[in-house]
Amino acid sequence: MARDIGLRSTKGRTKPSRLTGCKIESTNRYQEYSAKRFVTFTIGRFVRDDEATLEMLANGDFQLRLATGEIFHLSETALTRVA
Repeated sequence: MARDIGLRSTKGRTKPSRLTGCKIESTNRYQEYSAKRFVTFTIGRFVRDDEATLEMLANGDFQLRLATGEIFHLSETALTRVA
């Protein structure tokens, strides 16, 4: 299953891409788990460093509000930019 996460593969490594809409193939559950763990860790650092706030919504999802004004909704399998 292809996922659009803004990364590109170069010589077996994955680097951030300046282009949006780049797709990579998820080859196994370990890679999916590792990516989710990395995102969770990074969001935790933003919150810890007072660069973001994280609130639970009524439906069980989370709302991430960055200090720069962007708002994201996080569910178990998706991250959606709201504003």
